[in-house]
Amino acid sequence: MSDAKRSGRTAHQADGCMPGPRIRIMEMMMNHVPYNQNNGVTFIGLLTLLFIGLKLTGNIDWSWWLVLSPILSEFIIIVIRAIYNEMFR
Repeated sequence: MSDAKRSGRTAHQADGCMPGPRIRIMEMMMNHVPYNQNNGVTFIGLLTLLFIGLKLTGNIDWSWWLVLSPILSEFIIIVIRAIYNEMFR
């Protein structure tokens, strides 16, 4: 087992070098634990499935960006939360 794994540090911390901002954001996103841990379908997931079904059946004439916007908005919220938690921790 490597020194980084034993000490609980990332490989960048074990090497003594500071990671760049992109690596830090990716590490924060990978370590993010969502508040909803029931492993079920969320409201955002159901809304997205509804929009996709309506788009594929021709009931709505929206662009795919708008149809998939619930997923994109959830991703943006997770990134903002991760950055906020890192800055004000």
